[in-house]
Amino acid sequence: MSQSSHKQNIGLKKNNQAKTPQQFHYAGPLPPSNELRNYGNIDSSFPDRIVAMSEKQMKHRQELESKSAEVSSKNSKSNRITTLLGLIFGFIIVMFALTLALIMILKGQYWNGVFAIFGIIGAIAIAWSKSNKSNK
Repeated sequence: MSQSSHKQNIGLKKNNQAKTPQQFHYAGPLPPSNELRNYGNIDSSFPDRIVAMSEKQMKHRQELESKSAEVSSKNSKSNRITTLLGLIFGFIIVMFALTLALIMILKGQYWNGVFAIFGIIGAIAIAWSKSNKSNK
């Protein structure tokens, strides 16, 4: 009887031991080498498959980044062309309006021509101030 009670005590001692949960964290495409080795203990092809999967994902990410850079470059070129065309057409419109205002002055509609010139100058000033605010 003493022997069985001794076994029960040992069992109680084992059950009373504190168990602490462990948590591991790693960042990156591959697990740490000891964990990768443990995967190899499960199946010898797992480490090679994990590394191949990581390499494939890295290649895919680099392709996406390259495509994104190409699209960004094309958008930048398109924006430059659009800006240049806007400046050219804006200049043409302003010159046309100023020419019409000067014709009005020469034809005897002095005040109408002067107000047209001030209107054009005001429009240019407003456009310039708005473009400077958006650049800041």
